[in-house]
Amino acid sequence: PDTNEEIPAMELIITGSGAIYDFADSWSLGNDKAPWFEYRYNIMNVQLPEGLTYIGDYAFAFYWNTSWYNPLPSTLKGVGISAFYNVYFANELRLPEGLTSVGAYAFKSLNGAHDIYVPKSLTQIGNQGLSGLYSAEYYHVDAENPVYSGDGFGLIEKATITIIAGGLYTEIPDYVTIIAD
Repeated sequence: PDTNEEIPAMELIITGSGAIYDFADSWSLGNDKAPWFEYRYNIMNVQLPEGLTYIGDYAFAFYWNTSWYNPLPSTLKGVGISAFYNVYFANELRLPEGLTSVGAYAFKSLNGAHDIYVPKSLTQIGNQGLSGLYSAEYYHVDAENPVYSGDGFGLIEKATITIIAGGLYTEIPDYVTIIAD
């Protein structure tokens, strides 16, 4: 809002199972935004159910007041483009084992998460999918992940030796040959 009026706090509880659809970005003129988009300033907490397998494009992008204290569902397999762009995750971002893909900008400009946990199942991260995490201090990457590794302070794509995400204290290792966007 453009005024100083108090914003009533709301909690969004998603129910059901399966996929949350892909939605249009916040600049789209159509009605294909998330049905809860107009409440983005009011939503302070979101609960996602077990059984959820996919979080669609722009589902929660630009929810500045939302704090994610609840874990992502263990049944999650994919996260769409900009799904959590510019959202606050308190303390940590723990991606569940079983998650295989994170879309471009999915967690871009994420605030609050100091520790990022990447499971062995995550084998596809879109452009800047886990970058721009302003509070990130440490990347924990499962040692059995076939695509990504972490030296603690950054996320590295093994095949190309590219650092694709870094944190507050990232020091680029000597063996890294490319720095991604």
